[in-house]
Amino acid sequence: MKRPPSSELGSPVRVRKVPSVVASSVHIALYRDVKNAEVVCDAVRAQRVPGAVVNAKVVVSTTAVRQAAFRALSRERGGRMASRSVYTELIRELAAEKNVGKALKRFGVSNSCNAIMFVLLNDDVCNSSLAEINDLVEGLVVCDVDAQLEAIIDADAIKSLYSVDPKELLIGSLEDAVVSRIASSDI
Repeated sequence: MKRPPSSELGSPVRVRKVPSVVASSVHIALYRDVKNAEVVCDAVRAQRVPGAVVNAKVVVSTTAVRQAAFRALSRERGGRMASRSVYTELIRELAAEKNVGKALKRFGVSNSCNAIMFVLLNDDVCNSSLAEINDLVEGLVVCDVDAQLEAIIDADAIKSLYSVDPKELLIGSLEDAVVSRIASSDI
């Protein structure tokens, strides 16, 4: 399925400025009904396209992604990364996991994923990078990421991955529980 150039798609990519401590942007693109997850994984591993690619079914919200991005960028700037790439660090932070391998296994994209999220960091991301990603992914671009993510996620898997107790959900949301785990993963 041939899609129009990304400039004609409206604005499927959410851009948020990360607080000035790290002075960077977070670009989030969500795709559903993806048919070529294996090809996308191979392209990311070979660094043919920039960014972190994440299984969207286990991402509770864009707030969680922004929190993980902030932590990854802070670690990069402080020279304290546990991995070789800021994008791998982002996935590790998103997983609130110290073990990089476990984080990649739990949050990375497998061949059977049909909903993926690309996260691009920094201001050096240009429209050509976004166009490359749009050309690579065989799936539907989701324009309103925040609204559509709710329909895509697997809440039970998220509860299991983050060990969220049902009692926690009586006083806060699943998003609250996950974001607090990401924010306090080093404590």
